Amino acid sequence: MKKITLLLSALLLSILSFGQNSELYGTWYLTAMTVDLGPSTFVSDYSPPIIPSMTILPSLEFSGEAACNTYGGAFGYDAVEDVLSLDSFNRTQLSCDFSDHTNFENEFFTYFDGPLQVFYTPFSGELVLEFFPGYELIFQDTPLSVEDVLKPKFTIYPNPVSDKLLVSMTDGATLRNVSVVSITGQTMFSLTNPENEINVSSLSSGLYFLEVASEGWKTIQKFSKK
Repeated sequence: MKKITLLLSALLLSILSFGQNSELYGTWYLTAMTVDLGPSTFVSDYSPPIIPSMTILPSLEFSGEAACNTYGGAFGYDAVEDVLSLDSFNRTQLSCDFSDHTNFENEFFTYFDGPLQVFYTPFSGELVLEFFPGYELIFQDTPLSVEDVLKPKFTIYPNPVSDKLLVSMTDGATLRNVSVVSITGQTMFSLTNPENEINVSSLSSGLYFLEVASEGWKTIQKFSKK
């Protein structure tokens, strides 16, 4: 009986590991938050600087630091839909010393109002957790640096888009490399030194990420193709 129990446990663990993307596990550092396909809120805009993080274990337990509070909990996994669920969540209740940090945590912790299904997309050293359609936490696998704080921001429009996606950069920055990535992490196409107008007419209807990279930095934003 003991051998059967161990065998079933091993089988369940193998099914869980097979369905999930192993790139999900590890420590991730928050870079941006999105709300319903609107402009992203960038962590680098908060002052004094903060480095919010989340560590996800193979057991799908997670823990992390926000601005002045810590948090933790556990995800579940739906092998049929290949999505996570938010099974539990808890956080500390400290008062932050800075209003900017309080504002950040007020926004950040609302993403964990559950129970919810969580769609996850790890790719290219980045992780996107979508708690509602269009409501996402965007992480990278390295901590924010001075370059991240200073790197240009970009906006895309129209969103949703039919044919041509326009990219507007701050600080007069120039686009160097652009990739369009599907919601499952597949690179649809890449461009080098493109104009600020990206032709997406060949894409099927759905949700995609635009990954913009230049000298020493990269960032992503989600868009919808009609």
